Amino acid sequence: MKTLEEFLSLSPEARRKVRVRRKPRGPYMKRPKRTKDELVAYLKTNNIRSVRQLRRLRKPTDPSLYDFTKAFGSPAWSKAKERAFGKPMPFSLPKRPEPTYIINSIAEFDLWRRSDYEKKRAAHPDILYSPYWIRVLYGTWDKAKWGAEQISIKGCLSRWLSLCRRLGRAPTLGELDEAGISLEPLRRVHKTNHEIVEYLDDLAKTVFSPKSPSP
Repeated sequence: MKTLEEFLSLSPEARRKVRVRRKPRGPYMKRPKRTKDELVAYLKTNNIRSVRQLRRLRKPTDPSLYDFTKAFGSPAWSKAKERAFGKPMPFSLPKRPEPTYIINSIAEFDLWRRSDYEKKRAAHPDILYSPYWIRVLYGTWDKAKWGAEQISIKGCLSRWLSLCRRLGRAPTLGELDEAGISLEPLRRVHKTNHEIVEYLDDLAKTVFSPKSPSP
């Protein structure tokens, strides 16, 4: 608010909310000048490999992206990361994944829980993409997992067996659909619904057959 005239021309509601005095600022803290070696040591110590990690993990007194830009120039982050961790290997993942790569990874490595995916990713960042890309490309973990279920026979049968045990019998196609279980992966082996149902009925007999008495 600049003038009394402007202040008085406001409605009573707006006048109650408007600020007429500047909010006093705290003492100005001059940022320390950080050397390249100090910035690289910070990345190594905290194992920070992305700008997103830096923004999430840094404390108010820690280096910011501005510090890296000031020290390394452009492109600051890639220069600093390369100095800290070396050049990426030829087989390193590209920057932006294909959506199919993520669902294939979930299916291939049996990573059906988010925690399993994150643990595997921490151990093999050269093979699996960050969960960040799952949110970008799929929105939620469940959608990515659903995509993997559409291509994984093992994942499909695992969910089918879980529902079988809960019902105490082989589920109907309607019950499978209600539970969100897709039989699409089985179509790579069994081409018709009749063949799929026949296969699952035989499998159910194996699951629920009484165990032979011990000799």
